[in-house]
Amino acid sequence: MYLLLAAHAHGAALQQVTRAGDPHPDRPEPRLISAGELAGVVRHLENRPREAPPRWIWHRTQDWYPGLLAAGVELDRCYDLSLCGNILAYSQFTAHTEYARNAEKESLDDPQEPPRALQPPPPPADQGALFDDVRHRAPRQGLAELRTEYAAQQAALADAAPEENKRKRLQLLLAAESAGAMIAAEMQHTGVPWREDLHEQILADYLGPRPPSGHRPAKLEALNDELRTLLSSPGLNPDSPQELMRALHRNGIEVKSTRQWEL
Repeated sequence: MYLLLAAHAHGAALQQVTRAGDPHPDRPEPRLISAGELAGVVRHLENRPREAPPRWIWHRTQDWYPGLLAAGVELDRCYDLSLCGNILAYSQFTAHTEYARNAEKESLDDPQEPPRALQPPPPPADQGALFDDVRHRAPRQGLAELRTEYAAQQAALADAAPEENKRKRLQLLLAAESAGAMIAAEMQHTGVPWREDLHEQILADYLGPRPPSGHRPAKLEALNDELRTLLSSPGLNPDSPQELMRALHRNGIEVKSTRQWEL
């Protein structure tokens, strides 16, 4: 089952579509859902007995999934129109399609925002800020816009060159990109396991015991002393690119920068 989830004045609009993006003949009319009902409706559709979970189609995963996760709803799969559209617009497999040729004109992104940007979700309501962040707005793309965009993307995918399994490879990439957006939202919601004691131990193993504030760790300072000796520069501060450059030049090492790849 393919379900479009779009913004609506009173919450959200939900519509079942075919894989090609047309309204499903069994349920052609959209369903309007209030903001308060959304999590419960999605949970019910995601956990129907003896039926596979739907594939949720939306403009951006970050518009919807963080809020669903906060309500205790986890999803199985989605189709992120913004991310997938970016791939189809620039893939060599679809470069010949009308979608790729008109990608900039058909973009659903806000023209005042960076194109196809994967922006973070809005901060929690109780998180204060010095200034209001005007970039965080509720999703505004309506159902008709998303359905048109999804159908155009599926048409471009269908027109992908069939040789060398290019179409199937592209389908897998689109699925992986959308799954990655869901994983990112889930990691942001759950957090990453962290043990401060192990982190401190790793730093101590590599750098030596924690030094007093304003001093370098012992192992790092020992390396600095060795560098000063090799460059005959006892007062060298290797943290300063300018000082390090002068010391290298005095020793006949004509480099133009202190970047790792050049050194």
